[in-house]
Amino acid sequence: MAYSVQAFADSSTSVFTDERYPLGTVRYETETEVESADASLVGPRVLVFIQAGAAISANELVEKNASATSYVGKPSAASAGTHPFSLLGVAVVDIALNSYGWVVKQGECAVKSAGVAAGNLVGSSGAATGTVIPSVANADATTDTRAESVGIALTATSGGLSDVYINIP
Repeated sequence: MAYSVQAFADSSTSVFTDERYPLGTVRYETETEVESADASLVGPRVLVFIQAGAAISANELVEKNASATSYVGKPSAASAGTHPFSLLGVAVVDIALNSYGWVVKQGECAVKSAGVAAGNLVGSSGAATGTVIPSVANADATTDTRAESVGIALTATSGGLSDVYINIP
């Protein structure tokens, strides 16, 4: 898929009380924009414009608020195995209830994590909302409770965060 650089009058960290862009608008950030926001991250990334159906904190993994609300989000539930098609991205900034902002859909970002080592595939947490955990199969082959992979950790959990290359459909 080819993307072109778009001109936005604001930053991807801007939050709005009005629907400034249509929900689902895709934003492409260049490598320069990403690295100037966080020197530990590299490469370009793709973001999507959403509305918060519940308060969302920066660095939280965000899922659809309900099955009928494609671009209204909330912090991902504390249940392992949230399907990647139910996820929207990772918040780059706090987004208050009913406000609008951007989430990273593809590319490098910092995300809340627990027990992650560099190189781990990561998926939604079974322990805390908005958090990723290592995506590993359950030793009991009769019940697969792994968190479906949505990315790969670039750094281990430190201070409750990991740098992750995220790729959400």
